[in-house]
Amino acid sequence: MSEQLSRLAVIRTRFLERLEEQRQELELLSRQKGGNSAVQDIVHKIAGMAGSLGLSDLSAAASELEMLLGKDNAVNLPETQQFGRLMEQIESDLNTR
Repeated sequence: MSEQLSRLAVIRTRFLERLEEQRQELELLSRQKGGNSAVQDIVHKIAGMAGSLGLSDLSAAASELEMLLGKDNAVNLPETQQFGRLMEQIESDLNTR
């Protein structure tokens, strides 16, 4: 494995470790009044990094939720299909690491 691929593997591992923490943050924030702005910030970061690391399904799910929040920041997240899809994709990616 080249040094560059080795570095990428380390970055991906760290991202997935952080993703577990972010999953917990998203669950908490999604239920807090006024937490949607913080959720939008987190999913923006997830969308970008996941895409860069080849986790295209995760990036797409995060992007969909980010777009929803851009249209309606007062939406009740736990009731949305986009939030459910993102949380399922996070679990899936965490289980395959």
